Amino acid sequence: TTAMVKVAFFHPDLGLGGAERLVVDAAVALQEKGNEVVIFTNHHEPDRCFKETADGTLTVFVHGDWIPRHLFGFGHAAFAYLRMVYLAIVVLLSQTFDVIFCDQVSACIPFMRLIASNTKILFYCHFPDMLLTDRKTMAKKLYRSILDYFEEVTTGMAHVIMVNSNFTASTFRSTFKRLNKINPVVVYPSLHFDTFDEDISDSEVKQFMSDLVGQDKKHVFLSINRFERKKNLQLAVQVSALVCATRTKTRTTTSDALMQSRASSALWFSSRLASHDARTCVSLSTFLGPAYTQAKCFTGGV
Repeated sequence: TTAMVKVAFFHPDLGLGGAERLVVDAAVALQEKGNEVVIFTNHHEPDRCFKETADGTLTVFVHGDWIPRHLFGFGHAAFAYLRMVYLAIVVLLSQTFDVIFCDQVSACIPFMRLIASNTKILFYCHFPDMLLTDRKTMAKKLYRSILDYFEEVTTGMAHVIMVNSNFTASTFRSTFKRLNKINPVVVYPSLHFDTFDEDISDSEVKQFMSDLVGQDKKHVFLSINRFERKKNLQLAVQVSALVCATRTKTRTTTSDALMQSRASSALWFSSRLASHDARTCVSLSTFLGPAYTQAKCFTGGV
């Protein structure tokens, strides 16, 4: 028989998103195998999270939410690092684990190695953080150069580094030059198949699609996501329009093609997060135009 282990998940913000879904599914899977699983996070809202983290399925503890996320709108990354370092110190000074699953933020790994020297640390890299920001000013360049170096060095301190695809693995290798001897393990996001067990009839699906996009559109582009400006949903809509134009084998312009289709977006945003605000959601709707857009914005889960 396989020996059961005590596993701790560390995640910066246990809200609604792809990274959070991965953490929740991985935690549930390990727990269902008989392992002892606990999730630690800097922020968790029972009304803005996946149900497994609020209905008692998983044990969740919050530490460090009192630490600000930024200072007058600046330093989001630095404060995210600080919050996760605090979380790791507070937890590991009082508890021990066999395995730590650290997600997204690697800044806390040196402290994990120092305090929990006998614990194996897995780091899941969704994408190098240094590639997700700009450097338009000298001050920002200096600020990011320090954080970028810290991100690279601390990432390399994990016992095992996991990425979500071969694309991310290649990006990891081309970005983190100092870690050229490390080959990240590709671990695709898991699925909790029990959530798909509910039977839905074809008529229900057709009715849903009819209510959502109407019956007079030749093409449908459906996006269901945690809306964020850097995801560049506008580009996807433009590409969809060009595909529609190509398939009809006409010289239809982008705007004409969009008029023949409907872009339906189920968008979720939180006023607490600057990049997930209502203004961005409205700007996307303005970009798409009322003639072919059905944008639905939610302040909770989609």
